[in-house]
Amino acid sequence: LCLHMNLTFTIEELQKIFSYLIQYHDALRISIDDQKRMYYNNHCLKEVFQIDEYRMNAKEDFAYVLKDITFHLSRKMSLQVSPTLRVCLITLPDKSQKLIIVVHHLSVDGVSWRILLEDLDQLIHQLKHEDILKLSGKMNSYQDWAAYVNNKKNKALCDEQNPLCFTKPHSSLFVKYSEQNGGSHCLNLKIYELNQNVTKLLIGAANKRYDTKPDELLTAALSLTIAKVMNVSDIIIELERHGRDMDVDLDLTRTIGWFSSLCTIPIHIVDESIGKHINNIKESIKTISFNGVQYVNTGDGKHWKAESKWVKLNYLGAFIESYDNFKIQAAEESFINNLYNDIWCPIEVNVIVATDIAKIAFRFDINIIDKETSEKIANQFIFDIEQIVCHCTDIINDLGILG
Repeated sequence: LCLHMNLTFTIEELQKIFSYLIQYHDALRISIDDQKRMYYNNHCLKEVFQIDEYRMNAKEDFAYVLKDITFHLSRKMSLQVSPTLRVCLITLPDKSQKLIIVVHHLSVDGVSWRILLEDLDQLIHQLKHEDILKLSGKMNSYQDWAAYVNNKKNKALCDEQNPLCFTKPHSSLFVKYSEQNGGSHCLNLKIYELNQNVTKLLIGAANKRYDTKPDELLTAALSLTIAKVMNVSDIIIELERHGRDMDVDLDLTRTIGWFSSLCTIPIHIVDESIGKHINNIKESIKTISFNGVQYVNTGDGKHWKAESKWVKLNYLGAFIESYDNFKIQAAEESFINNLYNDIWCPIEVNVIVATDIAKIAFRFDINIIDKETSEKIANQFIFDIEQIVCHCTDIINDLGILG
């Protein structure tokens, strides 16, 4: 992320802040040894955290500098050497400053980024007021959560009667790919937006009627879209969730880490009301995900990649862009830049809310989904979201209400 700082800092001041963050958040010290085992590398706590510094001249283009520094910081990242965080302070010709922060994905998910930024904002406030750097009491660690997940997983996989263990869906839905093929480079990326009114309802009032979450409404809409455009009734949606809402005595509200979990949902579309469809989706997610933990037994241990009926959905939540001591610059660009990686399924949908508007990024494997079909899917998904929002809030979709 790129932060535009409201105040100016010395390298020494930032070193104090980030050294404290690394000490406080265990996940920033994750390392992997030669045997591919994860551990907390506390040796880095004895060293001064190194922060890069760059002074721009008036002739340089910031967009180019940002891209170059981000690439440089990413290349320095290594899970064999902690911490999993790299920082660069940029001073512009007008003496204003920007802070580039790169964190390995193993240490942060979308929720973790928000926690990290809130903590950073609080520590900056304390530093500038000459207070002692101190965050609130420690929560359960990322390690505690991982132990809980592994215990549940092992228990479920050993219990053949456990309804949360299901075998590979019907083979007609799948095409086996060799492990050498990996993801596809043939990517078609489309960015759409929901207007502010629809976004507000989607993340708020629309969830009251059926006691849903935004990602459940998005799953309901997406399944209807694929059914209509692809003319199918059986669909597989892989829903990425933040993994913190499990029913367990763990306090993860201020814990950072990669908690994301994948919930694979087989959906059979029948001719039913929107309300019944939403409820069916909600119950399916609750049953299969087991509060965020997915159990899938593929049987042969091979990697599987689906045909056009397989879709991945990732709702990243709402991002706050302005804090007391800094503002996130180019949050949307950061979101989009992460979408140019290889795609591992025919259709992938990523949703993030920034500045009160939902940005929807569609990624299509053009070897499977042609341009015309991809446009139909994108437009139909927007329409289906609006219809579900209208149904849940008893709003008639007239001009002037939704856009």
